[in-house]
Amino acid sequence: MTREGAQRIDELRVKLYEAALSSSKLTDPHVLRISEETDRAIVDFLLKQQANKKAACE
Repeated sequence: MTREGAQRIDELRVKLYEAALSSSKLTDPHVLRISEETDRAIVDFLLKQQANKKAACE
C-alpha cells in the first residue's frame, strides 16, 4: 500500500506542477482542486503508514 500511495502522491504532484505552470494564478480553482486532492492523498498516506507501524509494534 505504501508504494501505491507514494506513486499516487507523485502523480498528483506532477499534475499540480503542470496546472500551476499553465495557470495565470495559483488561486485558480483548477489548481486549488488538485492541491486539495494532493493534500488528502498525503494525509491518507501518512495515516496508513502510521497505522502500519503501530500494527507492527503490537
